[in-house]
Amino acid sequence: QGMNGSLRKELSWPSNAGIVAAWPMISTGHKILNAKFGNGSFSWADSIAVAGAAGVEKAGGPAIAVGLGRPDAATADPKVGLATEPLVGINLTGDEAVAAWAEFGQSPETLATLMGAHTIGRSALTPLQGPLGPRSFTNYFYKAVLEQKASFAVDNALASQPQTAPFVQSYAADQELFFQSFARHYRAMTWWGVPGGDPGV
Repeated sequence: QGMNGSLRKELSWPSNAGIVAAWPMISTGHKILNAKFGNGSFSWADSIAVAGAAGVEKAGGPAIAVGLGRPDAATADPKVGLATEPLVGINLTGDEAVAAWAEFGQSPETLATLMGAHTIGRSALTPLQGPLGPRSFTNYFYKAVLEQKASFAVDNALASQPQTAPFVQSYAADQELFFQSFARHYRAMTWWGVPGGDPGV
């Protein structure tokens, strides 16, 4: 259904288990932003987008201007689908991952780029993410993928899938390129499904 703030109604879904611990911070941030800039200035969808961008930047990643103006849904997403399963997709093949993202209109480039978020957080804990640890946003993920040492099978599969492999190789060689691409694809994803799309401001 897109970026519509329905996540706040879906915290009990097994696929969202990883966000539960962070939700109090997102909720607090949402209240603070609306208190500072005026009630209703930040929708839940906006606050979620901002929180993700802030987390990436705090971990050493790129600054991402996400923009504002996403409307909120009043209810949970009716299309639950695979969201009832925890860690869904971690064992997909590269072709299966590309097909799964294509169902939502997302390209292999977007898949390869946003999977780079696995360089931080719990998904980076096995194996440990190099000398900087799992709280540093770097291009280490792609180097691990090329060595087939990433955490999940679907991660490692990116290196051999013809449509994602070129991006893995490019990002492993050039962290700044990865940062620029991640910022662009992250912003685009946060406007996916929003009526009228990204206003560009």
